[in-house]
Amino acid sequence: MKAVLFPGDSHTEIRDIEIPEPGPGEVVVRLTASGVCGTDVHYWHESAESRGDRAGVVPGHESVGVVHAVGPGVTRFEEGHRVVAGMLHIGCGHCKVCRRGEFALCGNKQVFGRTLGGSYAEYVKAPTQAVYRLADDLPDDVAVLAACNLSTAYSALRRADVRRGESLTVFGLGGVGLCTVLIAAEEGVEVVAVDPLAERRAKATALGAAAVLDPEELGAMIARDGFGTDVAIECSGHPAAQKQSIDVLVPGGRTVVVGMGGGYNFIAEEIIGKKATLMGTLVCRPDEFYDVLEFAGGHVDELRTLLGPRITIDSVDEGLRHSQDGGEGKVLFDWTVGKSS
Repeated sequence: MKAVLFPGDSHTEIRDIEIPEPGPGEVVVRLTASGVCGTDVHYWHESAESRGDRAGVVPGHESVGVVHAVGPGVTRFEEGHRVVAGMLHIGCGHCKVCRRGEFALCGNKQVFGRTLGGSYAEYVKAPTQAVYRLADDLPDDVAVLAACNLSTAYSALRRADVRRGESLTVFGLGGVGLCTVLIAAEEGVEVVAVDPLAERRAKATALGAAAVLDPEELGAMIARDGFGTDVAIECSGHPAAQKQSIDVLVPGGRTVVVGMGGGYNFIAEEIIGKKATLMGTLVCRPDEFYDVLEFAGGHVDELRTLLGPRITIDSVDEGLRHSQDGGEGKVLFDWTVGKSS
């Protein structure tokens, strides 16, 4: 099968490798669609030294396709089932955090695209606990969004625990940020959306944001009017946005950190003086993903507005650059091009 590897230093290699064989409790999925995530861009830019053994692991974690083969003991899936790999982090299943359902916190977890071969290949092998059936009316492209952007946004909002009557400000209107706006607005939360790019702010308005602001506008409002919010969700990973996500909090407010990279830089008194809470989030829990798929099925048209270029894996560098440069919409790899079935 055709697959991409990241050897390091922003290089890619396209290789022909063996189609994986499913072991006990595993399925092999023939991909129909997958996506480029910002995390993939981070891995792409890592040095060869940093990549180490991971240079031989197929990257990517947004896998949608059809079951190609099932391993011994698998009864929930059959060849031909349409599925999505909805759990990106697969815990050991036995430790304390796994028994709480927090597989992403497991110290011995496996991760697609990091320790397990991922979605930059024609076929993906996955343990069945990571795989979910897709409804017939949920398109492949929207299921790709559910696999990461939508599920991460859902998890962040559950972590934020926004209560009726509270205000929410979302920083960074890439895929996760816009999904956060959509979910929160659908739940009746009044959302302020912040991003330096006008086209992203316009999209947030279309998805239900009550107000949209440029970061400089927000900074001026905080300084002049004491504008504040009960909850902030920071999705950009940009240091300036990270700082604002604390500055904007009212006393007792809370910030949920989603965006990777950057580096929070604040004076401790800025948290202490407000009695504020700063907390992180990861991918959604296995039980939450059923709700994510249900939400996706009810919002196909809105979610499709978040999609960008459709390419083949031969254009992987183009897709990574699009994501790196903040291009509009999620890049999708179409694995059906040139296939007879």
